[in-house]
Amino acid sequence: MLAQNVGIGTNTPDASAKLDVVDANRGVLIPRVALTATNASGPVTSPATSLLVYNTATSGTAPNNVWPGFYYWNGSSWVRLDTGNGDWKLLGNAGTNETVNFIGTTDAQGLTVRTNNLERFRFSGSAYQLLSMGNGTAGAPAYSFNSENNSGMYRSGAGSLSLSTGGIERLRVTNTPQILSVGSGTAASPAWSFTATTNTGIFSPGTGSLGFSTNGTERARILDNGFIGIGTTAPSGYIHFVAPTDINNWLTLWDNNFTGSGLARFQNTNASNGSRVLMGATNYSGSAYAASGVTGLSLNTTTTGSGGQGVYAGANNKSGIALYANLYYTGTYSGWAGYFNADVYCGGTYFGSDQRLKTNIKPISSAIDIVNQLNPVSYNYDTKKYPHAGFEEKLRFGFIAQELEKVLPNVVKEKTIILNSNIPNTIESVSQPKEEALFKVVDYVSLIPILTQAIKEQQNQIEELQVEINRQKEEIKRLKEGR
Repeated sequence: MLAQNVGIGTNTPDASAKLDVVDANRGVLIPRVALTATNASGPVTSPATSLLVYNTATSGTAPNNVWPGFYYWNGSSWVRLDTGNGDWKLLGNAGTNETVNFIGTTDAQGLTVRTNNLERFRFSGSAYQLLSMGNGTAGAPAYSFNSENNSGMYRSGAGSLSLSTGGIERLRVTNTPQILSVGSGTAASPAWSFTATTNTGIFSPGTGSLGFSTNGTERARILDNGFIGIGTTAPSGYIHFVAPTDINNWLTLWDNNFTGSGLARFQNTNASNGSRVLMGATNYSGSAYAASGVTGLSLNTTTTGSGGQGVYAGANNKSGIALYANLYYTGTYSGWAGYFNADVYCGGTYFGSDQRLKTNIKPISSAIDIVNQLNPVSYNYDTKKYPHAGFEEKLRFGFIAQELEKVLPNVVKEKTIILNSNIPNTIESVSQPKEEALFKVVDYVSLIPILTQAIKEQQNQIEELQVEINRQKEEIKRLKEGR
């Protein structure tokens, strides 16, 4: 049947339609087939392009699966006319299956998102990537939040990623690689901190400097020259410690509980370095404590070993000095360059006696008269009255200083004696109380020249007496022979 157009249910078909079907309560029924997949034409044989069918089957595997609905043949595959649940609505969908339904493509093409007809984001078609098509800024980061659109993440430069809050860049990750804090921070609000204690962390107090704070207070600082300050913001050496407060205890502690390790070593390795290696100094001006510049302590109180040494001094250079002690003074003094409250062993003892060191040199005379005035005694130290002075209870021999002073005042001095020196020390003893008093002491070495001269004078007397005895013997002999 040939006609310009055909009308069913109407005598005046629309001129624009080849077929115009009109009915008040019935429709057009499209052929119903059971498709197997979008890329398979069957069960239709050689379908013509634009052929329309209604699929009744749910079949195939994504992305070529089909489900009930209208399909048309585009020349190579079936295309769904999706006006039902198969499309994504502007107001949302219901009844979707997350394992089957999706937004995207079924080939290697990317998916773009546009606003104002400008591409804003792109899902890569070949990788698991969500691409922002703009860099963003600190005030409008590319990845942000609806409730706070000036906080988020953006691209601040080639290979750089930045994080901003409140429209201000806070953190930057570069391709060097580095993580950079854009702000320096302060001791109270360090740039690198912790959610539990926001006033504790690391900050930059100045160009090239690093500060460490706890509880909002700076505790240590590293300058751009490598100087480290603890308790000071202006260290003047590679490690500079200043006590921030008095804790009435050791300000620094160095403990070692191992059996094979030394605790610390300080060494000048350059043979041309004439600087001192280590110094302990005290500025104490009182007398109540023994405020030592350096303290060495052998803690073991047993008598089973002799290896513990409080302080060891040694020198490999035969012209050097193993231990040097110096007491600065002018005029008379009551202190000591060295104080030992027990026996001291010496491989040799020498005193400066070079003539070039002396003046007013005079011979000693009447030494026998001097010796005759001396009163040697035996005695014991009063260990009951002075139990901790370091005195032994054994019998001793010597002089009474007060008596000797009347004869030889230059060999007697008043000097400080420590009365509590023979008490065990502990590492907890930050300050060591000192009991001391002035007592007269004797320079026994200075008695040797006087005794030597006395012996010489006595020897002269003996020799003179011997001459007189010999003369008298000769006289007696002659008298006997003249009888």
